[in-house]
Formats: sequence, structure tokens, C-alpha cells
Amino acid sequence: MFFSPYPWDVRVEKIARSLVNTGHDLTLLCRNDRLQPTRERIDGIEVMRLRPLRIAPDLLNRMWNAPLPVNPVWWLHIASALRSVRPDLVLVREIPLAVPCALLARRFGIPTILDMAENYPAAIAEWLRWEHCGPLRRLERNVMLARWLERMSVSLADHILVVADEQRQRLVQMGVSPGLISIVGNTPELGVSPAQNPELNDSLRRRFHGRTVMFYFGELHLHRGIDVAIRATAILHRTGNQPLLVLAGRGVHEQSLRRLAAEAGVEDHVSFEGWVEPHLLPSYIANVDVALVPHHTSEHTNTTLPNKLFEYMAHCKPVVVSDAAPLARVVRSEGCGVVFRSGDAVSLAKAVIQALDSHAGPEMGVRGREAVLRRYNWSADRHRLCLALDSVTARVESVNPRGTTPRKHLPEYGPAAPDTGRDGT
Repeated sequence: MFFSPYPWDVRVEKIARSLVNTGHDLTLLCRNDRLQPTRERIDGIEVMRLRPLRIAPDLLNRMWNAPLPVNPVWWLHIASALRSVRPDLVLVREIPLAVPCALLARRFGIPTILDMAENYPAAIAEWLRWEHCGPLRRLERNVMLARWLERMSVSLADHILVVADEQRQRLVQMGVSPGLISIVGNTPELGVSPAQNPELNDSLRRRFHGRTVMFYFGELHLHRGIDVAIRATAILHRTGNQPLLVLAGRGVHEQSLRRLAAEAGVEDHVSFEGWVEPHLLPSYIANVDVALVPHHTSEHTNTTLPNKLFEYMAHCKPVVVSDAAPLARVVRSEGCGVVFRSGDAVSLAKAVIQALDSHAGPEMGVRGREAVLRRYNWSADRHRLCLALDSVTARVESVNPRGTTPRKHLPEYGPAAPDTGRDGT
């Protein structure tokens, strides 16, 4: 169950592909405010979408699709999907739909796993802090409702997936049994990343020649700390460097960030690339000097780990990250980059200079790549995912067998690091 449209979501895609590749039948129920087909098969996944209101205004259709636990449209579609598919297990992404999914699944005797890729209530608080939201968005993004939903969701789930040890510790403090939590990180698939694009490589080399290139990809939102990166670019420019900050992505604050670059006098030193297709990102990363994760420190960023960090590390690039707890822990423990003080442009500029050191920088990149090969990769996280799913179905089956249809058990994937609560270690 996914509360957003599909495609595309990198984590949903990786989990889905892993299950399909092991011979499992997978059905995905998702939002449909883009008027997409109600049923479609994508890469072996049977995608079911909410039936849209095709002649209704856009606002009404968004209300129809709103992933709220009190929305009867979702209750009806979830119940219909469970009746028609009769799955062995329900995996629900994040908490917006976790309560109706878990309650309806219990009626059918089906266990539920909750995938908490981020601290959702804290994420909502950040969105409300930095973004203007209309009435419908504010209804969807109600922090008090989200915190209540989170408590209900974790109490109803048969197992919970998280991406960072800090989130695991937070849930344990809320009263969740440690044995019901597995860390399945946002890590890259080794050997699956697309090859670099030769034409794009040539173009980027020409554009970046003679520049100190800093790179960020993702949503262009102020809570991501891109404003700090722009101010740090201005500092580097004033000290005689030739910086170029390359921003690959889109977001609600793009125009504000463009104005900030102009006010700082670095319009020619900040490149807004727009949305970059995932298969082109390896070419970008290969041609930059330093990769950034400048997120502002908050309850949200202190309990999650973005996949971009590990993508940078996999491509052997030194990383410069803010001192959000999970980011700082990974970078310091692996020695793969430099940590700067969140919100401090001077600290970020100094960190970039340190990462550019002709000896230290390449060594940081090599250590990051080695860390991904050793522990921060999807093969290890897929193994933990499979163990979690198989243990839940086995446990529920032993207590309350449902009919005579045998359940599918996920195969072993060979040795992998045990889940000791440290992001894949």
C-alpha cells in the first residue's frame, strides 16, 4: 500500500523488484490523482490505483485521493483489494494509510508490516515550517494527527522497517519491542546502477572544466539546507575559488533559491539543472568534485538517512554533510567525508575546502566506496527485508493458520551482516 502515485519511488521500486525477482506475486495499491489507469502491470508489479473522478475538478480529485485515515475512499479500495488479491502479507509505506490497512488486514487474518522510511510526524513539522500549505495540505499535514497516527500504526503493525538506528531507538523509547523492528536502509543496488552516458559526460566535462564543482540532487526545499550551500558558494567565490554548485532536482522553493543566488552575487556559480532522470545521475556524480547533503538539523533529519549519501559514496566521491546525527555518524565512522555545522555557511565552505585536499579527498572517496561494498548496499538490506517478511508470515501462520494455501517463504540470500541495530551492521 502506497499513499503516493506510482511510479516513481526509489524505495518502493527496490523493495518491489526484490520480491518480484524471488518469484512472488506483488500487487501495489496506490494514489491516483494523475488520472492514470486503474490497473496496470509495471515491471512484474500488478499496480492497482484508486478509481479517479475523471470529470471532477482537480481539487475534488485530490480530496478524493487524500491519504487520510478517515477517507472512506481508501477504506473501500483497500478492502476491495484485500478481498480480490487475498495476499499473504500487507506491506504499507509510511503511516498515512497504516491504520486502515492494518485494521482491514486483521479482518482477513493477514499480517501487516509498516515501512517507516522516515520520521513522518517530524517531516510534516518541517514541511509546515518551511512551506506555504493550502487548507487541504494542512489537513493532510497535521502534526498532532500524525503523532497520534504514528502511535496507532506502530501498535497495530506486526513488524516495522526503519532506515536508521536513531529511528529504531526512538521507537523503542515509544514502547515498541526491539525484536519487532528491522533496519532496512536506503542503500544502492550494486551492479544495477545505469552506465554513464558518454555524450553527457563530454558535455559535463566541458561545462565543469576549471571549476570546483559541488553537487546535490533531490528536492529543492529550504529544509534541505540548499540555502546554506548557496551562501557557502558565495564565500568560496570571494576567497578566490571558482566554485560551481550544481543542483539537480525540482521543488517548491526553486524560485526562492534562485533569488538567493542572485542576491549573493553567484548566479553564474549556481546551476539549476531541473529534474535529472535517474539513469543520468551517474554521469553527473562522476564529473563533480564534492557531493553535498546539507540538510538542516531537525528531529526529522536526526532520525533518517537519505539514499543520496550512499549513492555518492558508491561513486567514490568525498561527501560533505551537515551534523544531523545519522549523517554525521556514518561519515565520521567511515572517514568518507567532512561534517559541517548545520546552517553555518562558513563551516560548510571550510568543509568543502577540506574535502578538496588533493590527498585527503580521494582517500575519503575510496573509503566511502569500500563502505558501500562492505555494508551499505541493497544486497545486505534486501536480506534483512526478506528475513523480516518471512519471520512475520511464519509467526502469524504458527499462531493462526489461514486456510490450507501454503505461504511462500523467501529464500536465503547467503551470509549477510546480522541486524545489530546499526544501519546494516
